[in-house]
Amino acid sequence: MAKDKKINELSVNELKKLLIEYKNKLREMRVENAIGGGMNLNEYKKIKKDVARINTILREYELGIRKIK
Repeated sequence: MAKDKKINELSVNELKKLLIEYKNKLREMRVENAIGGGMNLNEYKKIKKDVARINTILREYELGIRKIK
């Protein structure tokens, strides 16, 4: 999750940047696991849940459920 703020408090642009960062990290973890490095499953699951949360929040902004700050 974001270091200073919770995901709910981030702006749309910050959420998009964080989403890209998390997706890149997930990709790196999958590649590392494929070449035999092993994977921290707890961290992997946490990042996947954060990605889902970010996607949900972005969709809420898109539908007008949340108001843009």
